[in-house]
Amino acid sequence: MAIVKQLVAAHGGTVTARSVLGQGSTFTVRLPTTS
Repeated sequence: MAIVKQLVAAHGGTVTARSVLGQGSTFTVRLPTTS
């Protein structure tokens, strides 16, 4: 996870995590778009 966070941050994005006991975890990676 630390490597992913560094890679995403280097591209100007963010990583969030959400965990629900007994259901698992969801990881969201958001990267900026270019036009």
